[in-house]
Amino acid sequence: MKINEVEELLQISKANIRFYEKEGLLSSKRAENGYRDYSQEDVDRLKKIVLLRKTGMAIPDIRGVLSGEFSMEDALDRTVKSLEEQMEQLNGSMKLAKTIMSDETVNESFNIDLYWKLMSDEIANGLKFKEIVSDYVEFQKKSLITMWESVFFVPMSEIATKKGWITAILIVFGLCIIRGVGTLVRHGSFFEGFGYPFIIFTIITIITLPLYIIDYRYRDVPLPEPKVSIVKDLLKGLFLVFAFVFVMFAVIGVCDWVMSEFIFQEQYYVVSILIWPLYFLSYAYIFFTIVWMYGKYGLFGNIWKEEVGFRCHLPNKVKKKVLVWSVLVYFMGLLCYCTCYDCFTFDGVKRRVLLYHKEYTWEDVDYYYLSKGTDGVLDYTVVMKDGVQCDCLGGDIGSSCLPENKYPNDTEDYCIELTQKFKAMGVPLRYTDFNKLNDKLSYDYWRDYLKKLQEVIE
Repeated sequence: MKINEVEELLQISKANIRFYEKEGLLSSKRAENGYRDYSQEDVDRLKKIVLLRKTGMAIPDIRGVLSGEFSMEDALDRTVKSLEEQMEQLNGSMKLAKTIMSDETVNESFNIDLYWKLMSDEIANGLKFKEIVSDYVEFQKKSLITMWESVFFVPMSEIATKKGWITAILIVFGLCIIRGVGTLVRHGSFFEGFGYPFIIFTIITIITLPLYIIDYRYRDVPLPEPKVSIVKDLLKGLFLVFAFVFVMFAVIGVCDWVMSEFIFQEQYYVVSILIWPLYFLSYAYIFFTIVWMYGKYGLFGNIWKEEVGFRCHLPNKVKKKVLVWSVLVYFMGLLCYCTCYDCFTFDGVKRRVLLYHKEYTWEDVDYYYLSKGTDGVLDYTVVMKDGVQCDCLGGDIGSSCLPENKYPNDTEDYCIELTQKFKAMGVPLRYTDFNKLNDKLSYDYWRDYLKKLQEVIE
C-alpha cells in the first residue's frame, strides 16, 4: 500500500506518517520503484499509534509501549496525570480569557497592567496557565542533535531518543577523544584534535542561530509538502553545491589576481589567518540561508529517507529581505578579506587592517621565532618592537608576487634571505630547540626546510 493510500484510509497527512517513521514508531519497506510500501501490519500499527496519540500519550511513551519496554497501563497512567496537569493549565487560561472577555471596554482599550497583575496574583495562588515555551524548547533540542549529526556523522537523534541525552553527550566526548589521540599520534596536539569537532559545531551554531531566531517569528506560516524526486533533486543539489563552491574560489581568485597585478608588484602578501575564517563564515552563511529558504528538504534534511529538515516559514517578501542582507554580509566578509593583510617588501612590512595602515622597516624588528603551525607546518613569525606580529611563512594564506629570477622557490627563498639579513643585523631568534621543533612538524618538506634555516642561523 502506498503512502497516498494510507493517507486517504486513515485520514492523516503524509507529514504525520513520516514524522512517526522518523521517531522510530513505524518502519516501512521500499518497493522496487523506490517508494514506501506499507503492509496491513504497518497500517494496524499506525492505527494504534494514532489512537494512543489521540489519548494525548507522549511519543516516548508510545515508543516504550510498542517496544515492550513498559506496559500499556503504566503509559496510560502517565498520560492521565499529564492530561490532568494540562487541564489545570487550560482551566487557568480559560478563566483568564473569560475575565478579559467580560470587560466591556476590551475592544476600546486593553488594560495590560491590570490583566498582568491579575495573572500574577492567580499564579501566586497556585493557578496554572498554558505553557508557551515547551514546544519551542523541544524544537531547539531536535535542532541541536541534528547539528551533532552533521558534525560527527552519527545518528545522534536516535541515540538521544532511545538511550538519553547523557549517552549522546558521552558518545560525542568519546569521538572527540578518539580524534585527539589520532592527532597526537600524528605529531600534533591532543587538545587541537579534541576541540576540532566543537569548533565545527560552534561554526554551524553561529551560522544557523540567526535563522532559528527569524524562523521563530514566522513559525505559523504553513510549509508546502516537498515533491519527491530523489535522482533529480540529488543531481540538482550537487550541481548547485559545486556551482556555489566554484563561485567562491572564482571570487577569491579574481581578488588575488587584482591585488597581485595592481597592488603587490614584486612583493609578498599574507592574508591574516584570522580574517580568512571570517570570510568563510560569511560565505557559508549565505549558502546555508539559501538552502534553508529554497531547498526542498531544508537544512539537515535527508534526501535518501525523504526526511524534511529545518525549513523556513518566511513569506516571499521576507525571504527577499533575508537574501539581500545575507549577500551584504558576504560582501562585508569579502571586504575584510581584501583589506586585511601584511605585505612583505625588500625594505620591511606594510600592515593593513581595514582603514588602519602602518609601515615597518627591518630596523623596527625586535626578534623573530619559529614554531609549529596548527596543521603541522613551519611558522616563521617576525615580532616588531611595538609588539605587532607578522607571519611570513606557514599557516597563513599568502600569495607571492616576487620575481622568479631571484626567488625561484617563492617565499621559502625569501625567508632564507630574510634570515641572513636578520643574522647580519643581530636580530635575535627566540627559538633554538630545533630537534624538538623538528619532531612536531608533520611533513618531511618542512623538516628539510627547517634544516636549511638552521644552517643559515648557525
